Amino acid sequence: MSTLKLTQLGKSLGVILPKEFAVQLDAARKIMKSRRRVLRQLAR
Repeated sequence: MSTLKLTQLGKSLGVILPKEFAVQLDAARKIMKSRRRVLRQLAR
């Protein structure tokens, strides 16, 4: 389990994600880009 770090950005809060989470997000973005039509059909 990873921990998230909260930081204040003006009047808002920001989240700093661990490196592993960023790698997983990049992989998910690549899949979503390559399977765009399939995901659009599933969303209907």
